[in-house]
Order: sequence, then structure tokens, then C-alpha cells
Amino acid sequence: MTFSIDPGELVGSTLEWTTGEIRIHGPDQLPAVLYLPGLHGDWTLLHRFRECLSGRARLVEVIYPRWFTGTLSEQAATLRAALLKRGVDQVWILAESFGSQLAWALLDPNYPEPRFRVNGLILAGGFVRHPWVGGVKLTEGVCRRIPMRLARGILAMMRPLIQWRLGFSRGGYQASRQFIARRTEEDRCAAVHRLNLIASTDLRPIAAATTVSVWYLTGFFDWVVPWPPVLSWLRRHCPGWRGYRILVACDHAVLVTQPQASAKTVLDWIKPP
Repeated sequence: MTFSIDPGELVGSTLEWTTGEIRIHGPDQLPAVLYLPGLHGDWTLLHRFRECLSGRARLVEVIYPRWFTGTLSEQAATLRAALLKRGVDQVWILAESFGSQLAWALLDPNYPEPRFRVNGLILAGGFVRHPWVGGVKLTEGVCRRIPMRLARGILAMMRPLIQWRLGFSRGGYQASRQFIARRTEEDRCAAVHRLNLIASTDLRPIAAATTVSVWYLTGFFDWVVPWPPVLSWLRRHCPGWRGYRILVACDHAVLVTQPQASAKTVLDWIKPP
């Protein structure tokens, strides 16, 4: 199912999820997994992982509104309202990279929503406070200044690599086309704002108060979010910390490059005790 959210449905919210979308795969009886995408902000790279989860979990996908310029708390409140409107009131969160920042905001005890329950959190290349804030600021500067024509030209040249990572299939071909087509000037501005949120927001107090199950999934060759400091902090400070898995032949985009192993890991973790 695909839903477009009308502005009028979010009365009192500072953010209108107007062209943001929610897409749900699977029946109500299956455990719900809410996928929060990374910096790119959509589900275009997830098709193989989605196929691996089919019939075994109810996958709830979102697209972030591109014009959003508010705080993570504002976006979390609006997303909760939109999910409740669709009858999604209990989820496991699968937070990819930047999506982890929105996930911690959804778990903020200062903004409780008793109607919405998070059963647990799986960080896929995610983090609390990024281990290298200077690198985030450098990336933000490059992203802000690079001419969009040049960026799209680079993406066009990288398309064979993107399609290879997505799988040489009809689904992979369509996904690569959609991914490149969505990289617009508006999209670039949204990515810059997300990078600013990463650099300026410290979510460690929320993580230090989180008691729901927290798991960590990443690739061994993750140069985007180095995993040793993330794991070290979670082990020492997060009450909900349960464990991790590192996929050896994999990089930061663990859900894309190792969809079968990632899906199996996620399904193992969301099983009732």
C-alpha cells in the first residue's frame, strides 16, 4: 500500500509530510519493522532486502520530506502521528545511518506517545553521536557547494556500479534509475540539512536512557561510520544494549550489499524471547 499524507491530517504539527510517503508491505499479523533510510531519504535502494523480508515481517517504509528544516523532535512527532493514522502503533525500528538520528528522537522520553510503542531498535550502520563530526561537516560543505550538474554527471557515470550493487535484475535496473532520478537540487538541500542535524545534535542522553532492545548491524569495511567507537559507547552507556553482528565482506550500506544476511539477522533479533 502507498499513502500520500495530507497536510490537514497533521493538525498542530510544525511539519507537513505532504509528499513524504509511507508504504506498507505485509499483513497486520506479522511483526512490523519500520525502515528509516539514510542520508538519501528514500526506499529506492532497499528492493532486495525487501524481497528477503517478504512474508516474514511487515515492512513499513518512509520517504523523508525534502523541504524539512526543523528539528529531529519535530520530524519524529509528525512521523508518529502519520503512522498512527495508518494504524501502525507498534514497531521494531530498522534505522540506516542517518535514520538512527530520527530513531533516537522517536525514543526520546521527554516526548512520550503512549499510543505508539517501539519494541526495539536495530542500527544498520547507525550511531548516536557520529564518531567523526569533522568529517560530517566536511561532507556538508562539499555537498553544499558542488554544482548539481556535476553531481548528476558523476551519478550517471556511477550508474553501472550502483546497478551492480543493487543486483543485475529488472528490479535492480528500476531501482538504480529511481535512485538517480530522485537526486535533485531539492534533494541536495535536504541532504545538507540532514548533515547539519548530525553535526549539531547530541543524542547521547536519549540513548543513555533507552531500555528497549538495541542491536547493531554493520559491515566490516564501514568508513562512513566507523563501528568500533559506536559499539564501545553503546556497550558502556546504553541500558538496552543487546549485541551486534558485523558482516565481513560488506561496507556501510549493509542492507544493500548483503540483503540476505541482513534480513536473516533482523528476523532473528525481532523474534519474541
